[in-house]
Amino acid sequence: MDSPDIGISCHGGIKLGEIVTCDGFVKGFKYRVQTHVHSDHMDGFYASKGEQDIIMSEATRDLLALDHCDIPFRNSKNGGNIIALPTNGIHYDNNSVIELKPNNHMLGAVQVAVTTPEGKTVGYSSDFSWPLDEVISVDSLVVDSTYGSPESIRRYSQEHANECFCEMIVEKSREGPVIIYANRSTLFRALGLLDGLVPYPIIVSKRKIVEAKVYQKYGRSICPLEILESPETRKIRKNSSYVELYYINEQLLHDPGKCTVIKLTAFGLNNEPYQEVNSSVYNVGISDHADYYQTLEYIQETGAKEVLTDPIHGTHAIPLAAAIKNKLGIVAKVAEVITSMEWGV
Repeated sequence: MDSPDIGISCHGGIKLGEIVTCDGFVKGFKYRVQTHVHSDHMDGFYASKGEQDIIMSEATRDLLALDHCDIPFRNSKNGGNIIALPTNGIHYDNNSVIELKPNNHMLGAVQVAVTTPEGKTVGYSSDFSWPLDEVISVDSLVVDSTYGSPESIRRYSQEHANECFCEMIVEKSREGPVIIYANRSTLFRALGLLDGLVPYPIIVSKRKIVEAKVYQKYGRSICPLEILESPETRKIRKNSSYVELYYINEQLLHDPGKCTVIKLTAFGLNNEPYQEVNSSVYNVGISDHADYYQTLEYIQETGAKEVLTDPIHGTHAIPLAAAIKNKLGIVAKVAEVITSMEWGV
């Protein structure tokens, strides 16, 4: 095992102390903390529902309830095993303390810090954006490695990328339809930026409109939306310019004809906030992840004395561990992925 207090199972369960796992099921651990709803962090969730108490933010609970109809009936206050806390929430278990802090990755997403009965503090960043208003303070840390490579340095601000996106939408929507592709959380960031931006309809699937209502419940700005599947929307497409949003790899439900396609991704966009692939296809660097230097800054802010880089949820664990040792002088290594009967895998 990597450390007496932290480790990672082969299915991505992050071990924090002796009673807490994050984003994965590990047999025998009392609690699972669900840091956010992205699918790569949901492994073993059904097993956890059967055997663990699951701690999450209130917003994460509401987003999960869209796909898990039993979530509203599992409230711990009514004898269930879902413990929903504010994103700055704390749960006490005898001599252990489990603390959540927002990490700005998506609605409801959190960092996790656990104080063990021995008084040691261990934590997990999960996926995170930067800067953050508050950072967990821990002795030992498991950190996301999505942008853990020296090649993943963005030399532009997120504000600049947002401005480029807005200017592009205004300009291109005058010329005809605009199709936007983004991952789940970035898509809803885009819906906030689009609020009041153009006089044309903003079109999404019915499911995304339902999810948008959860974002609005928690104070997020979302532009007025039209339902992709409705007959009225078909008429809109024939008579007006419009902006239509899809998840990356989601299939278009119609042929928009001549249109502009904008993909929201920071991968490969190190020097400029956008890239013109051709005259009608663009990449724009709107991201919900910290880059390489921002990741190092986050680690330093936690005060951690030992760090494990996560090879399950990110692809740059090796160079990140080297940078933590060489640039920050902190003991660090790539987490050894644990497969054992003790871990229930």
